[in-house]
Amino acid sequence: MSSTSFSIRPATEDDCKDIIRLIKELAEYERMPCGPKIDEDDLRKDGFGERPFYHCFVAELNNKELCSGIVGYVVYFFTYSCLEGRSLYMEDLYVSSPYRRCGIGHALWKRVAQEGIQNECFHLYFAVLNWNTSSIEFYKKHGATNITESQGWNMFRLQKDELYSLAEK
Repeated sequence: MSSTSFSIRPATEDDCKDIIRLIKELAEYERMPCGPKIDEDDLRKDGFGERPFYHCFVAELNNKELCSGIVGYVVYFFTYSCLEGRSLYMEDLYVSSPYRRCGIGHALWKRVAQEGIQNECFHLYFAVLNWNTSSIEFYKKHGATNITESQGWNMFRLQKDELYSLAEK
């Protein structure tokens, strides 16, 4: 499938149905038995409202007779480093299985990098599951550094219950 013709474009509200379909595929791939806790309406509200919490690019096949059209997506948002300033965080980068190894993932990742440069960002952060060796190798091949290994950073998260508990204390 290396000759697959596709384009990368900013997502629109109309793409939310396809994006949630791909998010469900990603959850299955990542072995998340409960799947996503968001739905199409959450995507619309959170990404296309007055104050978007995320931004998204989609990969769309140029020959829509082959598929529904959208075969990949990348979700990112802006963050800030008190040491160096503006940064990006890439939440998800996913390409549907039949369309992998066609350059789509690289093109989505490149588009996010371009967005970072256009917005004068100094970093692009993302997390990869430790068992996902093919993705780890893909990112490393293109210059990404595992800062857990090189700098000792560990990423932590508070779940909703713990977040509420902390806020009440």
